[in-house]
Amino acid sequence: MPSDAGRVTSTTTLGAQLMEARDRLGLTVTEAARRAGVSQPWLSNVESGRIKTPGEERLKKLAHALELDPLELLEVSGRLTAEQQLMMQRRPSFSEFVHSDPRLDRQAARALVALYLHFTGGRE
Repeated sequence: MPSDAGRVTSTTTLGAQLMEARDRLGLTVTEAARRAGVSQPWLSNVESGRIKTPGEERLKKLAHALELDPLELLEVSGRLTAEQQLMMQRRPSFSEFVHSDPRLDRQAARALVALYLHFTGGRE
């Protein structure tokens, strides 16, 4: 059964998605901020909704640190370009693809996604 880990849903806010991903990984705000190379106050402001549309580069760093699909995180934040929107329509996320493979258990799939994002700099 495929897992939704790493998959952003458009039914919630950016801040809620980040908190959910952080909780899934067992990270505090400070730990997540350190992983992403952003400040803890900045991340807290994004999670609380005080910052509604963070920059693309910071969003990509967050996606990488929280094992989320960068394009999906850009989508939920409203920062997708027209080209990126077309890309979203054409393909499943790497995370979704990996998690749909019945040969991989959830832990193996998450590890593979984390490695992939590490070596691609958070790009899919």
